[in-house]
Amino acid sequence: MQKYLVYYSDIDKVKRRVRATGSGEDTYLAELQAEADAIIDNVLKKYTTVPLTTVPEIIKQIATDLTAG
Repeated sequence: MQKYLVYYSDIDKVKRRVRATGSGEDTYLAELQAEADAIIDNVLKKYTTVPLTTVPEIIKQIATDLTAG
């Protein structure tokens, strides 16, 4: 799995969605973010260079949805 320096989803938005508090879940959520980004990149690679350098809002929302389950 590719390591991402910046994820498409925002960790704070994900935490609110899953009602996570504190930083105890951060490592697990980062793994989920990486998986979500890989899914998105797999679809988008047919159309553009990935990972995206400029991330449209709709991609951020989709990444958050995928990460939060």
